[in-house]
Amino acid sequence: MTSGDVVMDAGTAQKYDFTVGQRVRVLSAGPVRTFTISGIAEFGSVGNLAGATLAAFTLPTAQAVVQEPGQLDFIDVVTAPGASKPAVQRNIARVLPAGVQVVTGQTVVNENTTSVNQALSFFFTALLVFAFISLFVGGFTIFNTFSIIVGQRTRELALLRIVGASRRQVFRSVLAEAAITGLVSSVIGLGLGVLAALGLEALLRGFGITLPAGPLVFEPRTVVVGLAVGVGVTVVAAIGPARNAVRIPPIAALGDRPPGGDVSLRRRFAWGAAGALAGAVLLVIGLAKPAIALVGVGAVGIFVGVARLSPAIARPASSVIGRPLARLLREPGKLGRENSMRSPRRTAQTASALMVGLALVAAMSVFGASVSRSATSSVDQAISADLIVSATGTGQLSQSVPAKVSAVPGVTVTTTVYRSQFELAGSLATLTAVATPQPADTVILRMAAGSAAALAQGGLLIDSTTARSKHLSVGDTVPVKFAQTGSSAVRIGGIYQANALIGSYLVSTGFFLQHFSRQSPGALLLRTNGSGAADSGVTRALAAYRTLRFRPGRSSSKPRPPASTRSSGWSTPCLPWRCSSR
Repeated sequence: MTSGDVVMDAGTAQKYDFTVGQRVRVLSAGPVRTFTISGIAEFGSVGNLAGATLAAFTLPTAQAVVQEPGQLDFIDVVTAPGASKPAVQRNIARVLPAGVQVVTGQTVVNENTTSVNQALSFFFTALLVFAFISLFVGGFTIFNTFSIIVGQRTRELALLRIVGASRRQVFRSVLAEAAITGLVSSVIGLGLGVLAALGLEALLRGFGITLPAGPLVFEPRTVVVGLAVGVGVTVVAAIGPARNAVRIPPIAALGDRPPGGDVSLRRRFAWGAAGALAGAVLLVIGLAKPAIALVGVGAVGIFVGVARLSPAIARPASSVIGRPLARLLREPGKLGRENSMRSPRRTAQTASALMVGLALVAAMSVFGASVSRSATSSVDQAISADLIVSATGTGQLSQSVPAKVSAVPGVTVTTTVYRSQFELAGSLATLTAVATPQPADTVILRMAAGSAAALAQGGLLIDSTTARSKHLSVGDTVPVKFAQTGSSAVRIGGIYQANALIGSYLVSTGFFLQHFSRQSPGALLLRTNGSGAADSGVTRALAAYRTLRFRPGRSSSKPRPPASTRSSGWSTPCLPWRCSSR
């Protein structure tokens, strides 16, 4: 392998029909360079790493491509069999220069795991919300199903009472049926979940995202929790129908007298109205604060209250709704109206399935629209820039990009954003720095305490959410740790309201580059004079940097810039390099 060669991952080569000997252009921090594909390799036993494009060079070539001559990001060390890993770690640390850290492989795994968990925290939260909604809707459906089953088996249960069965025995028999049903359903659900996981893995492969080979993880706790939740929800939902089954006098049931009376319906109306009203109050308070917990409790209260209220209003509602149908359809409409009015509980239980379905569809629609609106709103509340220039994938900008963009006519302000990871109080976090004479030109920073001027003195600004969760305030000193410069301490100089661009921690550019000396910009925020010529000029200036993409900043009525400067051809990002067919 020579300085003009590159080794490509098998997944990318297969996807874009690259072969050994073909010439490709590679773009990273420096200028575009042309290489010859000298080999195609696998990542472990798979074609690539989760769909990322991989490129390998000789060491001097790789350093030149990323414009870091004589520098290494990390060195992997394999110890000899039987060697003491702590002793090897200490010996390596003695011969390394200051600012270089020696950690175990498990430490790196833990840091990467923490980073992935932080990135997927919103996804996990959304899954938990959907899980709770599914359990609630499932429990409600189970309740209605067992109510109908108990109503259909009134004669059978009454006969058991006549031949000597006690109320407790009838109650236990209904709950036993619910437990068996829940157990069988939970086992089937676990099996379908495993099949869904296999299908999802195949779907990811279809999109070109190949995960490293490994066994399907199916832990015992998954079975235990799944069975416990499935059986528990089913039994709890069946308690109400089981209690109704033992309340019916045997003689009344054999005489086909409908269960319950006007007193029960009046009581149901009172409890249902009270529950729905309490839920509405909690919902309004939760939306006003805002407090997501109160919103959830309020929605559940309204749902349960309406469910309790529906049998009480089923008879008058059926009378009003069925009257026009009775006149239009004559006898069939009249019979249907009378049948609906005869048993309001049965009518309410039948209609509840439609209520649950519509409520679920409405909830998902509102949730999707809210997420979309929240994403747009978060950008508007975070930045005042007109354009955002960033790299595709997890790549970074070339050091030459800010100067090229600043020279474009019509660009009035250029803000460089740096971002990297550090440790704060023993936890891995992301640190952001914003380089501009006046941050307010492109970034909206609303201070809740302290002052943004603390950045100039090397202070740390944190967002209000982090301050509350970690019990931090202005003036506190927190321990920090950087990969290059080691441990230190920094004073909190201010607290700002949540900002989607900045994240949780903000420092000055000078402080940032002291601890991350070879860091490339992560993004650019641009303010323009509002003319379309400025957008076109930025596009032309960065035409050679095909790894970059442009996005509109704050919402405005002016034309959106191009989605990216990519031309036709190979447009999948290499991480951390960019490749394209010649």
